[in-house]
Amino acid sequence: MAPRLAGYLTKYRRRLVLLCPSLLSIAILAEQPRPAGNYMLHCQGCHRADGSGIVGSVPPLENLPGSFLATAAGRAFLVQAPGSSQSSLNDAELAELLNWILVNFSEAELPKSIAPYTAEEVGRIRANPVVDISILRQQVLPGSSDTATPAAGDEFTKDLRPR
Repeated sequence: MAPRLAGYLTKYRRRLVLLCPSLLSIAILAEQPRPAGNYMLHCQGCHRADGSGIVGSVPPLENLPGSFLATAAGRAFLVQAPGSSQSSLNDAELAELLNWILVNFSEAELPKSIAPYTAEEVGRIRANPVVDISILRQQVLPGSSDTATPAAGDEFTKDLRPR
């Protein structure tokens, strides 16, 4: 019996070696809270694990997204950014991920009282795709002339921080 097992292991050793890292990745993701795992899968490749982004091509997440929530246009922009609006995440998963990003990368910039993103809000915003994201980005960056007030239903009344 032992020689048979040894022969099997020798024959399939290469497959086992290739399979082990995949199983380890699955185990690591399974241990992560869902939004952290979704960040790893859908955002980290460009925005980096620490949220630093790539100078000149991918904006940082560290200490920035919370400042967008001062206006309705800025709040919508975080959903309309290509990585968000075109992701394979459903509306509920994207809302959860955006809330996680805000708390984990930009908590100091968050308004004192803020409504977390909801699946309904994300779905409503995603239904109106942006044609030129660079124009929108210029309009909503902190310090821009966009002074719109939050749209109905977007009042900043709840706390985003985990309980």
